[in-house]
Amino acid sequence: MPSKEIVSAKLAILERGWVKNEGQWDERALFSAPGYFGTTWITKDGQLLHVAIKGKESWVISERWVGGKVQTIKGEEELQTKVSYFIGNDPSKHRSGLSTYRYVSLGEVWSGIEVKLKATQKTVEKLFYVKPGADPSKIVVEVGGAKDLKLSKDGEIIIQTGLGELKLSKPIAWQEKDGKKLPVEVSYKLIGKNRYSFVVAKVDPSLPFVIDPILQSTYLGGSNDDSAEAIAINPTTGEVYVAGATYSTDFPNITGGARGSSGGSGDTFVVRLNPDLTRILQSTYLGGSYEDRATALAVNPTTGDVYVAGNTLSPDFPKATGWAQGNNNGGLDVFVARLNSSLTQLLQSTYLGGSGWDEALAIAINPKTGDVYVAGNTLSSDFPKTAGGAQSIKSLGSDAFVSRLNSNLTRIFQSTYLGGGGWDEALAIAIHPTTGDVYVAGRTSSTNFPGTTGGAQASNKGGSDAFVVKLNPNLTRILQSTYLGGGDDDGALAIAIHPTAGDVYVVGRTLSLIFPGTAGGAQARKSKGSDAFVSRLNSSLTQILQSTYLGGGDDDEALAIAIHPTTGEIYVAGRTASTDFPGTTGGAQAGNNGGFDAFVARLSPSLTQILQSTYLGGGDDDEALAIAIHPTTGDVYVAGKTLSPDFPKTAGGARENKSGGSDAFVARLSSGLNQESPIYLPGRTRLR
Repeated sequence: MPSKEIVSAKLAILERGWVKNEGQWDERALFSAPGYFGTTWITKDGQLLHVAIKGKESWVISERWVGGKVQTIKGEEELQTKVSYFIGNDPSKHRSGLSTYRYVSLGEVWSGIEVKLKATQKTVEKLFYVKPGADPSKIVVEVGGAKDLKLSKDGEIIIQTGLGELKLSKPIAWQEKDGKKLPVEVSYKLIGKNRYSFVVAKVDPSLPFVIDPILQSTYLGGSNDDSAEAIAINPTTGEVYVAGATYSTDFPNITGGARGSSGGSGDTFVVRLNPDLTRILQSTYLGGSYEDRATALAVNPTTGDVYVAGNTLSPDFPKATGWAQGNNNGGLDVFVARLNSSLTQLLQSTYLGGSGWDEALAIAINPKTGDVYVAGNTLSSDFPKTAGGAQSIKSLGSDAFVSRLNSNLTRIFQSTYLGGGGWDEALAIAIHPTTGDVYVAGRTSSTNFPGTTGGAQASNKGGSDAFVVKLNPNLTRILQSTYLGGGDDDGALAIAIHPTAGDVYVVGRTLSLIFPGTAGGAQARKSKGSDAFVSRLNSSLTQILQSTYLGGGDDDEALAIAIHPTTGEIYVAGRTASTDFPGTTGGAQAGNNGGFDAFVARLSPSLTQILQSTYLGGGDDDEALAIAIHPTTGDVYVAGKTLSPDFPKTAGGARENKSGGSDAFVARLSSGLNQESPIYLPGRTRLR
């Protein structure tokens, strides 16, 4: 395993590449590169537009070649990364498998001087290739949209914007002779209020040389807010898929100056990474003209197809013909989408919902039949296909729902409500690997939740309780339900089924001082604030085999669970404000670095021992929202969101003064939770 520092250093120079406009953007753009400080665009006339983002505000900086002329604009050195765009419901405007390029060449802009542009993970580089005898003083660049330019004591150009400072790093230059790189003295020269050039000394006139200034952000952690909501691993390839929500930046209409917003509505994103998290193999946007947000993700273990569930306000969510439900029936509707494993094709999508407010929060795939199950909550009294379901009529307030669709998403087989006279919400779903029975977990304020008679806990103990329901695969019968909670508010947020024993594990958050089944658990007593909880029930939901609190002296919340496929050990992830979270000694990160940190805990299958825990985060708020375990290596992958400017600690980072927004993150830890390799998901995006 490489160290965190080595991985961070490699990530800082990860090639993100330039994407060519094939009709997915405004026609004035030829290439684009998304990055940490925002998005850089190359226009048809070769001008550069840097769209810097801070929260909901953006600022456009342009760079124009004074006295030069762009001869040609072309991508050079194609990279492995491919990018797809599925925006809107007009398939003719979708673009898949678009190539990315290491360089964009602008040709010989000034006589004897070629300009190339390179985009790495954190920087945009302008490379000036000066032929022997050519005059480097001809290079003059005009910066538009800047309030001011000034030289720092370290030889950088500081660009003042309405959002803060950008900087052009101190330039470097070199010549090559006999296979060796020889340094050349070079510095900036400011010309007037908004232009710069270079002063070069001690250059061999018989050799060409290269000048390389780098544009970096000094105040933005990522291009915008990002939030990873779900994670899954392809069991065959080991590749990692992450989904969440994003705001895309539209091509700007004005060359320079401030813009009040990013100019785009929220979209879903899906990203595919290699198992080492060192390469983004593919990413795609997914959404319509209004807001769309992914909340759940699953990979079909046989076909490798990727299924994404979430919520949309868009009337034009992209879909192919033959969808199960062709239209948004009103307000917020559920969407379910199916993509191929390479994320280059949107194979099918469908709406799912009635005339009220509907929200999907979980998805699962039956490994034998390929049927797709989606769970969430609904205010619709006309939710589709509930007739004949286990509960065909909606109760008062919000009800949970579960729907079963075919693998092609062309048919809704069955739906059912789940709820009583209070507020009910399904937050997690799992399929029994042998029987195909469907287990749903969530929270309820109802005192008459259906099917709890004979369950492990037959009644609501007070406030909101967690619930767990077992349904037959056809969703026509509630086989058993149970409450799970004490005298205060409790809620189940994630569920998993032991692959061999069939026991049901549920995690969540509790305020109850007397939570059922904690005697003999790894942590038998509640700490201060809210605690995470983990419970183990038998497959029939008639017994609580063991529960345990999990938390320290402040608020703690478990948001995700996974079971190791070989050892059967239980991995729980979430967030904690506690500085004394149990079991972190010897972990990958032994202490809380500030605010809420993500946490990952490893427990024995019996829940009687905390085998190891670790914090995961920086100096601001961080939370883990999803967890998955590699089926062969046993490595643990965690995804979530962070506000920390020091998570992860990237080499040479221009991120010490991150001033707003959140980033998605993915981290890979050893099964012992004593090593980690976090990465930010780059994007031209802002997430809620």
